[in-house]
Amino acid sequence: MRGKVKKAFANKRFRYGAFSTLISILVIALIFGVNFVISFFNLQYDLTADKIYTISDESKKIINNLEEDITLYAFLKTGEEDYQYQALISQYAEAARVTVLYKDPFLYPTFANDYLTEEMDLPVGSIIVVGENKSRVIPADDLYTYEYDPATWQRYIKSFDLEPRVTNAIRYVTASEPAVIYQISNYNERELQGSLSLQISMENYEIKSLNLFESENIPEDADILLLTTPTRDYSPDDAAKVIFFLQNGGRALIFADITAEARPNFFSIMEAYDITVIGAPVAEASYANLYPVSPYHLLPNFSDHEITDNLPDNTYILLFPAFPISAMSVVRNSLVFEPLLSSSRMSYAKTGDLNSPNKEPEDIEGPFSLAVAITDTVYAPGMSAPIETKLVVAGSSSVLNDSLNEIVSGGNGDFVLNSLNWLNNADDTVYIRPKVVSDVAQLMMTAETARILSVGAMYVLPGAFLLAGIVITFRRRNR
Repeated sequence: MRGKVKKAFANKRFRYGAFSTLISILVIALIFGVNFVISFFNLQYDLTADKIYTISDESKKIINNLEEDITLYAFLKTGEEDYQYQALISQYAEAARVTVLYKDPFLYPTFANDYLTEEMDLPVGSIIVVGENKSRVIPADDLYTYEYDPATWQRYIKSFDLEPRVTNAIRYVTASEPAVIYQISNYNERELQGSLSLQISMENYEIKSLNLFESENIPEDADILLLTTPTRDYSPDDAAKVIFFLQNGGRALIFADITAEARPNFFSIMEAYDITVIGAPVAEASYANLYPVSPYHLLPNFSDHEITDNLPDNTYILLFPAFPISAMSVVRNSLVFEPLLSSSRMSYAKTGDLNSPNKEPEDIEGPFSLAVAITDTVYAPGMSAPIETKLVVAGSSSVLNDSLNEIVSGGNGDFVLNSLNWLNNADDTVYIRPKVVSDVAQLMMTAETARILSVGAMYVLPGAFLLAGIVITFRRRNR
C-alpha cells in the first residue's frame, strides 16, 4: 500500500493534478479573502468611465468646507431604493457636517409639510436640503433631464442631476441671497433656452426679465445684466440707463452679433468701454479649430484667464457665427482687456461674398478675439475704494444656443457659467455636471479629426489590406 502511494506521488500526472488543485484552492481562498476585506471595510471603487456613482471633487470640496450643519432628507419607499441614487447621496454623509436621513413618505406622510408650500407635491425620490436658516425642496422630477428622440418622439432620461441639484441646494441654504441676473427683454432679444437656464438656476442665480422702457433705472437688486443682440436698436435713453449702471460698478455679460440693420445705441454700450465688434463673420482654415459643417462653425482657442482655466478638461466651445472684437484706437488707462476666446492664425473675417467661404484678397487676416473680459477700475475723488466695473463680451450670441451647447457636451454652458461667476466674484467657478445616463454619447469631432479618419478609412486601411494581400500572394508563389 505504501509503495502504491509512493508510486502515485512519483507519477508526473498526479503531481501536476495535485499542484493544480492546490493552486485552485489558494485562488478560491484569495477571492474569499478579498471579498471579506471589501465587505468588512465597505470598500468601493467606481469603475464607470464617467464616474456615475461618485460625486465630484468640486462637491467634496464644498461639503468638506461647510461652516454649518446640513441635513438631507431623502424620501424613498422602503425596498424600492435606486442604487445610483443611494450611492451618490450616501457620499454626502461622509462630510463631517452633513447628515443623510431616509424617510419613507408612506410611513411619514406629514413629515415634509413644514417645508412645502400649499400647491407643492412631494413625489417619491424627492430630497429636502435643510440648513440652519433656510431649506430647499428638490422634487424627484428635477433630478432628471429628459429629452425626446426625434425619430420616435419617445421621452428618455438624458442625465441624472442629483449631484448638481443637491450640491447647489447646499450652497443655497448656506449662502446669502442668490445673485440676481436681469435680462433685457423689451427689444425681442434671444432668450435663455431651457438647459442653459436650468444650469444657471442650479448655480443659485435668479434670472429676472427687465423691460427698460418701464423702468427709470436698472433695479437696485441687479447684480449682473445679460444683454443679447436686439432685433431692433435700443433707444438712446435705454442705452444710457445701462451705461450709467455699469459706470457705478455694474457687471454685464454681453453677446453681440452684427446684423443687417445697424444698432448704434446698443453698440454704444460696448464703445463706452473702448471696444467695437467688426461686422465681418470669422471663417476658419485651421482644421483643429473647425467643426466639420462649414468654415463659420468655429472651435476657438482658449486664453489664460480665470474663466477659461476653470473649464473642465477636453472642453470645446462652438460658435456659429462669430464676429471679431477689437479695441478702439484710443483706450483709457483704467481699462484692462483680457482675451478669453480667439480664432487661429489661419482664420479670416469675410468682408465680401459670404456664400464663397474661401479666403479672398479683401478679407481681413486673423487671429481675432471672439470673447474678452474687461475690468474698469476708477478712482473717484473722495471715495475710500475704487469703483470696479466688469464685463464679458462675446462676438456671438450662439453661445446661448441649446443645440450647439449639446454638440459640445455643455461646453458653451460651462463658459457662460464661469463668466457669470467671474463677474459675481464667486469663489467656485466650476459647474458641476450631471451624470449622463443615456446610451447615446455625444461624440465631439473637429474637422481635423474627421479628415484623419476619412483618409484612414478611404486610403490607409484599404492600402494596408492590399499590400498585405500582395505580400502573401508573392510569398506563396515563391514557396
